[in-house]
Amino acid sequence: MAKVTRGEIPKQEKNQPWYVEQLIAGLDATPQIKLLLFLVRLHQNAKTGRAWASQDTLGREMGLDVSRVKEHFAEAKRRGWIGVDRQRKGQQKQFNQYWLNVEQLSACQRPDRNQPINSSHGSPAPAAFTDHGSLASPGHSASAPPGHGSPAPPKVLN
Repeated sequence: MAKVTRGEIPKQEKNQPWYVEQLIAGLDATPQIKLLLFLVRLHQNAKTGRAWASQDTLGREMGLDVSRVKEHFAEAKRRGWIGVDRQRKGQQKQFNQYWLNVEQLSACQRPDRNQPINSSHGSPAPAAFTDHGSLASPGHSASAPPGHGSPAPPKVLN
């Protein structure tokens, strides 16, 4: 096995579906573009890495009109995340083959990607709140004035 430095993914793992899916999730992109990239990943041939689902099919899967799918493709192509080859075989109609540019996906990760996520909202965890609603500065604890601590527990009625 090749020696790998900390934080580097071994070459054989870079083509694994889980790795590509993590890269898609870590992009600074709209949810629609991430979904498009994920669907292209799902349609990829395991040997060639190419997908050839039509934009009509991708639109149905995304719940979007084809014109919106084309807009999202254009943006993903502009950012270098997806490649497109237009193919024509004989007199048959044209079809497209798509592939994901793993190197570009890796280079475009959100800077906050490795920060803890607040599980209730799916966003980076906010600063700590004290029991009386004010923000505590990092490294400092805010203490409530006397008589203004946590409220008394509710009384139980019999």
